Amino acid sequence: MSDSKFTSLLQRLEAVTVRLEGMEKSAPAGSAPAASADDAPPSAMLADYDALLAGEVAAYVELAGKLGAADVEAQAKLVQQAFVAQREMLALVAKCKKPAEMGSIVQPTAEKIAAVQAAVDRRSASFNHLQAMGESI
Repeated sequence: MSDSKFTSLLQRLEAVTVRLEGMEKSAPAGSAPAASADDAPPSAMLADYDALLAGEVAAYVELAGKLGAADVEAQAKLVQQAFVAQREMLALVAKCKKPAEMGSIVQPTAEKIAAVQAAVDRRSASFNHLQAMGESI
């Protein structure tokens, strides 16, 4: 993944974070999201996140596979799994009030991030690729 694409991805993630924080601040105090069925269309936040998954994240995984380094491809799939775990958490928090125990909600994402970081192997010919993602996730 080129530096410009990676920078663009980071900027989009930061923009999503800013939008999420703005949505939180603009919600009336004590309000709860409307009850929704599982078949309800995703919120704008989730639709945007799905676009990120289908766009930049999928492109990253595809390009990592084209490098021909199995360890880089495996790490890219772990990164994708981390993004999917984050999406699941976002879907959950969009439906509920502030949870009493936040740790259990973020645990799947934290585990995937730890797996991405653990995939860094100094002996690998692709160490620089692995290390860059391990540090940036």
